[in-house]
Amino acid sequence: MLIVTVLSLKSGGVRLAAFAVASLGYIVIAGYWPQSMNTLSLVFLAVPTAVGLGFTLGVLGYRFPSCRPILLTVLDLMQTVPAFAYLIPLLLLFGFGPFVGLVASAIYATPPMVRNTILGLDQVPNDVRESGLMSGCTRRQQFWHVEVPSAMPQMLIGFNQTTMAALSMVIIAAVIGGFADIGWEVLSSMRKANFGQSVLSGLVIALLAILIDRVTLGFAKGDATGRTPSTTWMSWRRFIIIIVLGLIVTVTQRHFWPDAWALPSAALRQHVEIVNASLMGIVRDYAWFFDGVRNIVLYSLLLPLRLGLVGVAMPALWGFVLTPTMILIYALIWLMLAVSAMKFFGWRLAVAACMSGLLLFQGFAGFPWPALVLGFGLLAYRIAGIGLACFAMLGFGFVFVSGLSVPLSQSMYLTTLAVIICLTFGGLLEHVLFNPVHTLRL
Repeated sequence: MLIVTVLSLKSGGVRLAAFAVASLGYIVIAGYWPQSMNTLSLVFLAVPTAVGLGFTLGVLGYRFPSCRPILLTVLDLMQTVPAFAYLIPLLLLFGFGPFVGLVASAIYATPPMVRNTILGLDQVPNDVRESGLMSGCTRRQQFWHVEVPSAMPQMLIGFNQTTMAALSMVIIAAVIGGFADIGWEVLSSMRKANFGQSVLSGLVIALLAILIDRVTLGFAKGDATGRTPSTTWMSWRRFIIIIVLGLIVTVTQRHFWPDAWALPSAALRQHVEIVNASLMGIVRDYAWFFDGVRNIVLYSLLLPLRLGLVGVAMPALWGFVLTPTMILIYALIWLMLAVSAMKFFGWRLAVAACMSGLLLFQGFAGFPWPALVLGFGLLAYRIAGIGLACFAMLGFGFVFVSGLSVPLSQSMYLTTLAVIICLTFGGLLEHVLFNPVHTLRL
């Protein structure tokens, strides 16, 4: 706790140090200190592996621009393919255990470091490179003493993102590892439907993630500006002295008083049954409300996107059947929207309006797959050219040939609805919180 607090003090100042003390104190009081240290041990092994591999691949992508498209495609696959897809061969090769979780975390956490390394090296100013050449640097000196230090702030941001990505894999690592870490505590609490314990253990992950994020990001920003928020009164010499003294005290305590500063015997998580009972009481007393919300979302949003209006407009669901007159009115409404979009915003939004109306009417499950493939191909062509268009059409072609079109349609309608909800609420929050008038009122 002393080491982390001093690191926080050096990185972000007094407020971050106070947050570190409060977060680590909560972990001790809640009784999750051993599990948290097991999680951090996995993270501290996965992060150097991911950083080293990411830096190497980033340098290759920087040195050989012709290989960069292939490298970026591989990175996209590493970040988007579900972890369980590549866990299967790992489990067959190495069995269950923490090692598989370590490999999975490293694979998932490598791409941010690769991208930030390439970005940082690409952004090194030409005058800095020329200064190195004029100073007589060799190619190795030019890279290590000129380009890498100039790109270091961006690389430290990649280190921050890599650390957060590795920490985000603790639940999956717990599924396949099965050792006593904080991810396993969250998973076991969820399986037992223990709301109180799941909140306590989940809060530990959140606090660790926020703390690691702020500390690493503070050092990254400090490297970019040449100083940290506490540089004026916390020099590196004082920092090192405090760390050394803390290590001496720790070693002395462990050697002469091994039972001192023992963890609390009565953990906070043993006294949260009242939270579980309260939750069950809320579910019992307000079941009508939660059922109503679920039914509204299911029958008004989820099913229409999946089956379309033609699939949900039936007496059993909506209480009526679509008549030809209703279908004509629906088509006229969307046609008017498309014409208005054509007049004020151009043909692209008009085409998008027509596709949206057809998609809402047919649903993802009933939408003609040739039109879907063609639509995504045209969108990809418009955004990034023929290469991405061919990749998109080949990808959708593979999905349909492999017989996964139905699961794809289900995933697409859920993802589409989730994105719409996030855009709506995110836009509203951004407007309220960052609008000067609303912020003043708040």
